[in-house]
Amino acid sequence: MEHGLKVARYAALDSVIASSGQCVRKSSLRELQTTHGRLIKSGLREPTSLWNNLLKGYTDFERPQLARLLFDEMPQKDAFSWNMVISGLARCGWIEDARRLFDENPTRCTISWNCMMSAYNSNGRQVNVLKLFVCMHQEGSSRSRFSFATVLNACAKLPVRHFGEQVHADIIRNGLASNHIVGSALIRVYSAYNMLGDACQAFQEAKYRDGVLWTSIISAHAQNEDGVAALHLFQMMEKAGQIPSQLTFASVIDSCASLAALKQGIQIHARILKSGYGQKNLIIATALISMYSRCGYWNEASQIFDSIQEPDTIMWNAVIWGAALNGQAAIAMDQFRRMSETKLVPNHSTFSGVLLGCTYGGLVDEGMVFYKKMTENYGLQPLPDHCASMISLLGRHGQLDEAVSLMQSAPFEPNSAMWGALLGASVIHHNLEWGKKAAESLFLMEPLNSTPYVQLANIYASAGMWAEAAEIRKGMKSKGIKKVQGCSWIYIRSEAVLFTAGDRSHAKSPQIYDKLRMLNEEMKAVGYVPDRSLVFQDVDEGEKEEILAQHSEKLALALGLLELSSELPLWIVNNQRMCANCHTAFQLISKISKRKITVRDTSRFHNFEDGSCSCRNFW
Repeated sequence: MEHGLKVARYAALDSVIASSGQCVRKSSLRELQTTHGRLIKSGLREPTSLWNNLLKGYTDFERPQLARLLFDEMPQKDAFSWNMVISGLARCGWIEDARRLFDENPTRCTISWNCMMSAYNSNGRQVNVLKLFVCMHQEGSSRSRFSFATVLNACAKLPVRHFGEQVHADIIRNGLASNHIVGSALIRVYSAYNMLGDACQAFQEAKYRDGVLWTSIISAHAQNEDGVAALHLFQMMEKAGQIPSQLTFASVIDSCASLAALKQGIQIHARILKSGYGQKNLIIATALISMYSRCGYWNEASQIFDSIQEPDTIMWNAVIWGAALNGQAAIAMDQFRRMSETKLVPNHSTFSGVLLGCTYGGLVDEGMVFYKKMTENYGLQPLPDHCASMISLLGRHGQLDEAVSLMQSAPFEPNSAMWGALLGASVIHHNLEWGKKAAESLFLMEPLNSTPYVQLANIYASAGMWAEAAEIRKGMKSKGIKKVQGCSWIYIRSEAVLFTAGDRSHAKSPQIYDKLRMLNEEMKAVGYVPDRSLVFQDVDEGEKEEILAQHSEKLALALGLLELSSELPLWIVNNQRMCANCHTAFQLISKISKRKITVRDTSRFHNFEDGSCSCRNFW
């Protein structure tokens, strides 16, 4: 009799186990709950693995209430049970409940600590990760490679460089510096702190280099504006036989964008299509939209966006920013409207993009509408970068008093971007009063930045105050502050050719200068008059005209006209803001030469065609 009951009991147990495994595999919540009920009615207390299977099912279905109920009903709990419910509750946002169970856990081990730290990390509570890591060390719990990787990932999101370096020292003491998981986390930390050399050292120390480690070092270079190295590392990764992931491709595409290396970007795009990811992958599609936008190919960026059925918020932001960068303010605003009609809610980055579009388009009224809409319609308080955009928009439009009033009424102290926007507007409108105040504020905030010194000197020079301008330059020299040298480059048969102002190092310099003289004569024949007021040096008028004629972007343009087929557009990159005189000249040259010319400067894109520019002379 007893034997028969025992057989029946285990037969029922086998049935429940089979049912449990099947319902989890088939992802049926109803069957999972049915199995739960059968288990309670059966009175079975063992094995614990059966209860754990059901617990995992509830957490996989993101049903924290049911998971917690089942956990409380479990007759026996092992370490897996505790870790499963803690991580499951945290994943569903029940972070406080997860922490209470963690503190009550009688089976707490290294995995338990890692689960709780990962839970805090995924919920954006990095400070708690650091505190928990310290407690883990104080209690003498063994720390694994995952423990160190988790705390390093938290450090990467916080301004705690010293703490991160201490963790690194601890890693070395524990003999884990060569582990690829720890190495990837170290690279992310040092990349976040702009310590690229240390990131490279961590990469070199890793004994095994998997795809994650390669992607981390490529991303580190991309994020730190070293696109050339990122592309080189990508080539090395493929030669090493590692298969790029979607994140790898996204980082490489970002590098092409920062270098304005369109040809390489197109090649990577083709490589992505061959890899099987396709451009409909949201991460890759977003990177491609950004790359084509930042290379001035707005139509291609727009086509990729239109091919995605359900863009996420990041992708909407990318296309709004792309439209703004390419002078398509109306499209940026229309995309904002279209996004607002979906279930997605615009965030701070969305408004940054649409305000940038208004700024580049000179749309003061529209910009004010969007600026107010942030708070009134979406409950978003403007951040300093939103204020900086509005200050730039108002200031460049000549409304300096309004720009200052907006800055003074902001709910935070003006930062360097806000003062920089006011200084830029002051240079354009030769406003010495606010230019001086803005520059002096920047001297305190960014004492080694040469830009405010140069801009203030230019304001003095434009007012004929040569002694004051010379005094500013003298002050720069005494402090060891060097002006960033302006340069431009153009791609000739995949090779970037760089020029500085007055550069004569190129083998074809005689032909380049002959071409410039010829263009100058043709422009003057149609009414071009060089704007000598833009030369902030105390020299005679003839020398001023010669200086204007030898700006780096003009040298790059002349070489492009000499070397590239008339069917090809001319693509030039400038590391500074394009001056107004060159802007006027490029418009005329585009008409004279019947060529499309694109210039990407530090502010935006200028697409010149048939005598006009996409920025409509407002930038």
